[in-house]
Amino acid sequence: MDKQQKYKDRLLQIDQDLFELRPLLIDNKTLKENADYLAEFLRRYLPINQLALVQISNEVSIRESAFWKNDQNEDFWMALIYDHMDKCQNEKDITSAFDTMETGIEKASVYALFPVACEDRLAGALLVQKPEQTGAWNEEEIALLELMASTISVTLINRAHYEEYALQGYVFNELMDNTSTNIYVTDVETNKILFMNKAMQKSFGIEKPEGKICWQVLQKGMDGPCPFCPVPALLKVEDEHPSVVWEEENTRTGITYKNYDSFMKWTDGRTVHFQQSVDNTNTRQLEKAAATDELTDLLNRRAGKLAMNRTLSQAKQDKTRVIVGMYDVNDLKEVNDTYGHAEGDVLLKTIARSIKECLAPQDYIFRLSGDEFIIVFKDTNLIATKEKVHRARERIQLFKEENQKPYEMDFCCGYEEVEPEDRRTITEILTDVDEKMYEKKGYSIFKGQKKNIERMVKSKARQKLSSMIRSIFTMRWSRALMIIYMCAI
Repeated sequence: MDKQQKYKDRLLQIDQDLFELRPLLIDNKTLKENADYLAEFLRRYLPINQLALVQISNEVSIRESAFWKNDQNEDFWMALIYDHMDKCQNEKDITSAFDTMETGIEKASVYALFPVACEDRLAGALLVQKPEQTGAWNEEEIALLELMASTISVTLINRAHYEEYALQGYVFNELMDNTSTNIYVTDVETNKILFMNKAMQKSFGIEKPEGKICWQVLQKGMDGPCPFCPVPALLKVEDEHPSVVWEEENTRTGITYKNYDSFMKWTDGRTVHFQQSVDNTNTRQLEKAAATDELTDLLNRRAGKLAMNRTLSQAKQDKTRVIVGMYDVNDLKEVNDTYGHAEGDVLLKTIARSIKECLAPQDYIFRLSGDEFIIVFKDTNLIATKEKVHRARERIQLFKEENQKPYEMDFCCGYEEVEPEDRRTITEILTDVDEKMYEKKGYSIFKGQKKNIERMVKSKARQKLSSMIRSIFTMRWSRALMIIYMCAI
């Protein structure tokens, strides 16, 4: 068998032995473990007495180094590696420069230094040393070392990727576990939880949520998927990255969440549902406080007018009628002056609460000013509207009798119908309904005054009668004329 055949057989045997190098390519070993493993492998074929591995960072600095054996000459070898690394970089990052092997004889030994390149950049270096008496490196040895350098290039790049992924994973886990945002991922078909961060696990009191059905552990009293679940609607969206923002008062925690839902690709390539939820309870409470009248717990003037504007705009789109009512509490000043402001507050709150309890779910009421309130009736007629107000009056009178209130508890109310084609502004509508309410108010005042007059006539209280007549004539002409008309009847 000639020399060339022996060389081929030798390489074939080496190729078979390379199967044993799988741990270098697959296992996540330390650089020292890799150096030891590679040295033990090479000793089958070469009489080596030292081996070193160096990993270079993206910033072209030595990130880590490892020697097979403890060596007093490590500083010398590292200086040699640094020098060779600079030479490679000065070749203007040409890949062929990374393939240049350097050999030499130092201190009764022969060394070979191989740059380890991967993805067109210098990833590290392999240094191998053997005794001087073994002679210079031959072709077979160089071929084997070049093969080892190629193998090490895969090892080093895998290590770099693993370390990058590990860093990303660490940062991701820290962010997931330390954020106050609730985050979880579910399968869109089975509703099984695939991931949930620690913040959400703690908030909902769930341990090991993976594999559990979301609506069974995140809600209370559900017999099936949540009717408000956004997933079915998101599945119908043709957009590649559909998303929705919505608010939920959770039935299990009682917390108001602002939810951000979307889809993402899972590790196995399937599309999954991703939700992040922020506790919006405090924000909602502040918004509610800013929009609520403190005394009556109704919408205040600003929030009520905004709601009314939205209602009228929606009614135009839906082509439905809106009825706007305005009521004014009767004799509030007299109640305050005679019985105190606490009783005046009772009067305001009782009337507001009674009216609110008689409204339909889509209707609402807000406080416009001191004793004036606006009621908005959606998609209804005047008869049904007045029936609701009549029921409220019955409730108020029942309260008055049960609590033996010595003063009248009533109000005057005017109505304005707003059709879809109506072009009036909110200000104009409120002005018109105010006039209608005051027409009722004037009639109500006259009836009360007329009764008082009759009582005064019978009791011959002439002085009081004269004073009352003067007060009537000090009213604005429209009301005075009305009273004169009523007196003539």
